[in-house]
Amino acid sequence: MIELTYRYGPEDIKAYQALASRRVQAMDSDYASEWWGKMLVFALAASAVLASAHLLLPVLTGRPFGLLEFTVGFVAGAACIYARSWRYYRRISARMVKGDGPTMSEQRARVDADGIKSSSRFVDHLYRWAAFESVSVHDGIIVLWTEPGDGAMVPRSAFVDPAAEAAFLDAVRTNMTAAKAGHA
Repeated sequence: MIELTYRYGPEDIKAYQALASRRVQAMDSDYASEWWGKMLVFALAASAVLASAHLLLPVLTGRPFGLLEFTVGFVAGAACIYARSWRYYRRISARMVKGDGPTMSEQRARVDADGIKSSSRFVDHLYRWAAFESVSVHDGIIVLWTEPGDGAMVPRSAFVDPAAEAAFLDAVRTNMTAAKAGHA
């Protein structure tokens, strides 16, 4: 039996969110075509604005639309989009979990024969072995996936040394394989 006690840090939550997003996007074959469709609409709108500027600027300034205006407009537009996206993401990600809520409180996890038992402030979970799809070790976290974008997370800092982490991963993979063989 393996027992762990840990706390998530903001970097663990960010790494989990990024990994879950990438995992879901990789499973969604329509994601890329949807993204390119949105970018096409944006490019057409930006082209209309630039064409309008190309036609109106000479009338307003008495000189032709030049490379300087194009470059300044392009860089300013890209900077605005980046700043707006970054601000939106920061605002949303800051509200994902409360600092004093069950997610950020001390966590206790135990590997048992029937699954992984996890408890924190106000919350107790039992993840049965058959619920896990796969395991990812990435960016300071270990995620035991139960859904395409959801799973049980353990920070790698919870382990005393690499051997303890390896023993945990071996126990998890062994029990997952046994559960899949039993439910096949």
